[in-house]
Amino acid sequence: MNYEVKEIVCDWGIFIDSELYPHMIFNSKSNAEEVKRILELDCQHRRFDESNLDEVNRWN
Repeated sequence: MNYEVKEIVCDWGIFIDSELYPHMIFNSKSNAEEVKRILELDCQHRRFDESNLDEVNRWN
């Protein structure tokens, strides 16, 4: 699966395999990016927890 965060008018949407998911629209780009990251971790069968907080700091 390919996840992307793109601007939609004045909001931010998560596109999965180039398709906008209507329940994945956010006011904040940073919130959309965080949800995208969690989705990517889930795809890798990894859990979002303190062990991958270092990854967050590298991405910001």
